[in-house]
Amino acid sequence: MAHELIWEVINESGPFDGLISFSQGSALAASILVHHQLETPSQPLPFRFAVFIGATLPFSTSESFGINVSRVWTKNKPMTGELKTWIAPDLLQQQNQEIKGVEEAAQFLSKQDQKDKQSPAQLRQYHPDALPAPPKISIPTAHIYGRRDPYHSQSLQLVRMCDQSLTTVFEHDDGHCIPRSQRISQCIANLIEKTAYRADLGF
Repeated sequence: MAHELIWEVINESGPFDGLISFSQGSALAASILVHHQLETPSQPLPFRFAVFIGATLPFSTSESFGINVSRVWTKNKPMTGELKTWIAPDLLQQQNQEIKGVEEAAQFLSKQDQKDKQSPAQLRQYHPDALPAPPKISIPTAHIYGRRDPYHSQSLQLVRMCDQSLTTVFEHDDGHCIPRSQRISQCIANLIEKTAYRADLGF
């Protein structure tokens, strides 16, 4: 439904050069970009650049991509970007298994996903280390996030979901917010200008 509403705006009022998004808005924007590249890879993306502020990881509308996080996602406790924390503890106990690294976590979640395919309702979220990996967002992107943001690690993982040659980042000292000091605001403005200019140059 959220994707449909955004596409209605794009079709009625677009085209748009770029987008600036915050928090879950960034997750929605990234989800639309990734899903578009999965479904219509030969078509240009709906924006030429994107700015993600305090981003959380995007949710997947695809049954083939993303990780089922239904067992671990909670409304009031932010998930970390560390993949092994996406595994429900009870599953590890049931299978008497210890996860030591990212590859093991990705393989465990991939196998579990095959078992969960018949589940009627799944909340799926993209992650750069998932198997299969989602396509990289292939337009210039700017990423702005705070060191004290509870979603900090998710913001870092979204950076990895983008083409690294087209990505710029800025980390500030605050939390889950858009900083308003003159100095930081100027830094953010410069970053956005640089990202838009890169899009104008055709990357």
